[in-house]
Amino acid sequence: MGQWLTYAVYDRVGVIFGPGLVPAGKSESPRRVKVGIVHAACLSITGKRIEMIRLPTCILTVLTMATISLLAGCGSEGKSASAPASIQVAAGDNSAVVSFPMESNVEYWVFYAPSSSLTSTNFNTVPGGKVITSAVSPQLVLGLPNGTPYYFTVNGRTNNGPGGSGTSLISVTPRPAGNVWNSGASIVASELRGVTYGGVFVVVGANGAMFSSSDGITWTAINYTVASDLNAAFFGIGRYIAVGVGGVVLQSSDAITWAPVSSGTSDHLYAGASNGAVYLAVGAKGAFTVSADAVTWGIGNAGTSRDLYGLAVGNGLWVAVGANGVIVTSPDTGTWQAVASPTTSDLKAVTYSATTGTFVAVGAGGTVVTSPDGVHWTLRAPLSSSTLTGVSYGSQFAAIGDNGSIFTSVDGITWQSAPSGTTANLRAVAFGSVRFVAAGAAGTNLYAN
Repeated sequence: MGQWLTYAVYDRVGVIFGPGLVPAGKSESPRRVKVGIVHAACLSITGKRIEMIRLPTCILTVLTMATISLLAGCGSEGKSASAPASIQVAAGDNSAVVSFPMESNVEYWVFYAPSSSLTSTNFNTVPGGKVITSAVSPQLVLGLPNGTPYYFTVNGRTNNGPGGSGTSLISVTPRPAGNVWNSGASIVASELRGVTYGGVFVVVGANGAMFSSSDGITWTAINYTVASDLNAAFFGIGRYIAVGVGGVVLQSSDAITWAPVSSGTSDHLYAGASNGAVYLAVGAKGAFTVSADAVTWGIGNAGTSRDLYGLAVGNGLWVAVGANGVIVTSPDTGTWQAVASPTTSDLKAVTYSATTGTFVAVGAGGTVVTSPDGVHWTLRAPLSSSTLTGVSYGSQFAAIGDNGSIFTSVDGITWQSAPSGTTANLRAVAFGSVRFVAAGAAGTNLYAN
């Protein structure tokens, strides 16, 4: 409850001293002296001088301190808890997932660092050491550079007590997603044609199929009915957009409640994207529709009569690709220009990586073309004879297509095949959080951590 002190006051000047002690230069029985016991909270001390605090303030201070002390004493004393019997750590894309058995009333802390000298007591001095308090299994750990080994340990405590000993260190090395794929349960009989991520994943498809997922693994049907086939979904400026046959456009702020808006066109829309300022969708015969608020849309033509199947934005440039290898670009959605294409094959999709500064477009017959600026394009070796229908970037490029084909590349030039576990035609792919999600025929959906 604080400190009680012996005091003496000489002519309103006080000195604190212990029992049997007197201030230097003072006699044992000085004139006009008061000696007693006072709580430290009642003294204002400056150097060796003390002044008594007014009695009401003193009483309030002491009572407040006593109340706090009594309340603290009523709770259970915090203690260390045993560490989990074991932990498992799974490497992800710039991430890891730490799993461990949990006991009730135990608070767990996850410690991690790119150092094998990590312990639960030195994490704040080990370079790169960090801790997640109140961790819950399975605990996602983000911000881990791919290719760097990380070490993990977990300890526990109760009632805010000190942490106990940590588990034995477990080490994993984060790596790009896309090389190992897992199949999710088929969620609909219809073909899924578009997928996007904006905090949650959204997939859309034929016959108005619409589903959402917080993790890309478990899906829930979206309670909205639309008769039109939906060909694509994209996210930007806080809104999810779905587009499709007959110029249909749907928008939602939360992926739960959707509303139709007038696109201004009856042409089929095949792809869309946002640059953070406007939404843009492209489609049949070079048609496009653009909006700044996802509600009011204006139409135009991208300077071509060919169907546009893919759209990306990067490096301050919109790039749309389509039938017979057409490639058109625009800095502002108002002025469009066709650029020389190195292929006459249909290009089905295009994406941009800010990390590599590269546009990659894919299409019929395994076609791959790349560009550093969206204007000058290079034809790369075909990846297969199958049509590639989608491409996206996470920490590497992932291209998907017919017969379950999936390929990955760190630079868009050198590619390797990744087993998908399916022969279904895949139609769309997107990266979100820590994984890729791909979707296609008969409700097929895959994910790659």
